[in-house]
Amino acid sequence: MAAIINDEKMTDTEMAMYLIRFLGYARQSTDPQMRKNFMNLIGELAGLALKKMTNPYAKKFLIDALKKSRRSPFENP
Repeated sequence: MAAIINDEKMTDTEMAMYLIRFLGYARQSTDPQMRKNFMNLIGELAGLALKKMTNPYAKKFLIDALKKSRRSPFENP
């Protein structure tokens, strides 16, 4: 998953879409501890991705998706 952030050819929108897809996988997990760990990992990766992103629309798209998730790593973006 970290390779997504380091990929120079990937656009900001593609990066946001992949992270949102992983967020959906995490929310489907039946094991609560695994879900918590996966959500924390995605939160860390999303933070790194947001620092790297230059497209404001992709940033907003990712932040909105994270806000809608149950365990949002962002309170006031």
